[in-house]
Amino acid sequence: MLGKYPTIKLILLDIEMPIIDGIEFFFKSKDAKIINHIPVIMVTAVTNKKKVVEMIKKGVVAYILKPYNENEFLRIVRNVLNSLKKNKRML
Repeated sequence: MLGKYPTIKLILLDIEMPIIDGIEFFFKSKDAKIINHIPVIMVTAVTNKKKVVEMIKKGVVAYILKPYNENEFLRIVRNVLNSLKKNKRML
């Protein structure tokens, strides 16, 4: 999968997706060496604070609750991408 798209910098997941939910995909991606280094942002209407805290502890870098404000959404995505750039420069 990533071989076709080597420049993927970020994964956006919704918890409620058909076939495989976002949480299941997240844990499977953490086991897949080819994408386990790509940061994940959850975009969801699920407001269970316990679930949010659990997913952040497991490695989700941000949570965006639906319905979301477009400017807030873009700010969060930019912040994550900018922090990736800063981390790369520090290496």
